[in-house]
Amino acid sequence: MKIVALYLDDHFLFEEPQTINFGGEYHYTFKNKKTVRREKNENYISNFYSTDSIDSVTAIVGKNGVGKSSIIKTIIENLSHGNRFNRSGFGYTAIFEDQLGNVYITSNTHTKNKGFNIDFECSPARINAETIYYSPFLDYNQGVEGIDLSLDTIIEEDLDNANNIEQANSEVVPLRRLKMKNSLRQLEFQHSKYGKELKAYFNFPEFGKSKFTFTRHIIKIDQEDDSIEFWNTPNQFREALQIIYEKIKKEANNINKNRPKGFSVIQLQKKLLKNYILMDIVCLLIKQMEKSNDFLEEGLLSPDWLEFSDFLKDLNAYDALVKFLKSHSLKVIKSDSRVRMLPDNEMINLLEQLFILIDNAETKDDRDTSFFDWNDKAIYLDKEDTIKLIKLNNKFLIELDKYYGAIKNKNGERLFSRTIRIEGILNFEPSESNLSSGENALLNFYSRIHDYFEKNIKEIKIKTVKPYYYIFLDEADLGFHPRWKKQFVKSTTDFLNTFFSDLGAKIQVIFTTHDPLTLSDVLNYNIIYINEERGVRSIIDTRNEPKRSFGANITDLLADSFFVGNGLIGDFAKGKIDHCINWLRDLNDKERSNYHETLIRNIDEPIIQKKLSEMYDEKMKTEISRGLLEQQIAYLQNQLKRYK
Repeated sequence: MKIVALYLDDHFLFEEPQTINFGGEYHYTFKNKKTVRREKNENYISNFYSTDSIDSVTAIVGKNGVGKSSIIKTIIENLSHGNRFNRSGFGYTAIFEDQLGNVYITSNTHTKNKGFNIDFECSPARINAETIYYSPFLDYNQGVEGIDLSLDTIIEEDLDNANNIEQANSEVVPLRRLKMKNSLRQLEFQHSKYGKELKAYFNFPEFGKSKFTFTRHIIKIDQEDDSIEFWNTPNQFREALQIIYEKIKKEANNINKNRPKGFSVIQLQKKLLKNYILMDIVCLLIKQMEKSNDFLEEGLLSPDWLEFSDFLKDLNAYDALVKFLKSHSLKVIKSDSRVRMLPDNEMINLLEQLFILIDNAETKDDRDTSFFDWNDKAIYLDKEDTIKLIKLNNKFLIELDKYYGAIKNKNGERLFSRTIRIEGILNFEPSESNLSSGENALLNFYSRIHDYFEKNIKEIKIKTVKPYYYIFLDEADLGFHPRWKKQFVKSTTDFLNTFFSDLGAKIQVIFTTHDPLTLSDVLNYNIIYINEERGVRSIIDTRNEPKRSFGANITDLLADSFFVGNGLIGDFAKGKIDHCINWLRDLNDKERSNYHETLIRNIDEPIIQKKLSEMYDEKMKTEISRGLLEQQIAYLQNQLKRYK
């Protein structure tokens, strides 16, 4: 159910209690802290933004520093807490409406406004929904409750656990890691059905050839005897894994010391890279099992682990690893059944594809083929091979993330813990030209929403789908080209409508903006105007102070809806023009006349230019106004010819 009104008492932004209406079928008014009234919104249009998933779209506008972001975080906090006490200490009352027009109300426990006299039928609100917050700013603020997709949180998550891995046999470089994570999200979104649909609006830049390096998860090794220090890995797996680990190291030494007959240097380097990747996989498996001792005694091998170790000794490292994965199982507690928890087929498919790509890669940069770079321990792949490899890697990781199993929530759904998620071994980096800041801003917005739900709900169920989501976008159009800003509301509502329809959920969208092109797509009653005069903030009731928005032109929007005072030209230009006017008024000052004449010729606002040129002619006894008029006549005549 959508939130339609919010009453704030003792909020730090405002000196007086404020009522926020989000633009529903009714306009709500809180009077004298005693009564709640509502009246029909005669301009209301049902299902205006979508007939499927989107209940409403609301914009919040105001000057910089007026508190738009704070309002969003206030709403998120209260939606997250329901009718519980909120941390900020202010009183609030929230009103909701469902699809059938039923009204619900909730207040926090300490509010002074409990016991309102209400002249319409309503029930206590029980919120079964989740908030989603997106912000492109790095503002170093504490994260918000619910699903937080702000830049601060994304960076923190992307750098999580970076100290425990190596990339291309060296320490992780934070900037490269952030770029890799971000680019991967963007690539996966572009090749999803949602990304393909949005190409109707935006000419998304295509990733060309991509660079892949490989991650080594750091495991603890005893320096004296080169043995793995196991703590949580199932007991019966340890000796087999130690043997596989030693085989990989031994094979690497043999490649380096005993060059096989007929092998070129490049062939040896490729063989070594495949050996390193095999070690990366083993370290990855061990790292996952070392996270918890859930299965310390439950690990089983077939045949028995005492015989299994002897059996591995005659196999090479790759075959030994495959044999281990095919033979392992975990005994289910309170049952005699066994389950295989580590991904065998998914690992085989990933490694086989990787090894084929390495073998087929050329040894120098060719834009039309994949190539191999030993210095960076990397391979460069075209778009098709990149997508194929990423899909295989995702399938492998999805199964590996299920190692600890799922637990049932109170509704009986089986959910996995987010804490068990582990990094893979692939590091993706687009090697072609970098995206512009606007292109990054565009793809970041869509790809983060897509990535969160793909990773946490579709690929592996960490969270359950809520029937309703409140989506808060804090200047999500920042950095967009004006042409993209014109398309922001339509493209966003189309994407969100399709995406959440597929999830079977309803949504309400609330966003902040400074852009008139964006605001012109929003109905006026769906806009929250925050004004500030002499340091006092207030929410404007547009019934008393009408504003322009939907379909309005840019100049009207800037002057009326964005509180831009003192004209619509820049302060620098205004200062220069004011100085020129003062000079024109002083009939005795004839110095720098050429400067002022040239300035007047450069003014592109025709009315201002005409008036100043006339003042100049009167003062200097010239006819520049006539010359400017003749230029305008010639321009209009030329336009008329083109029209005919």
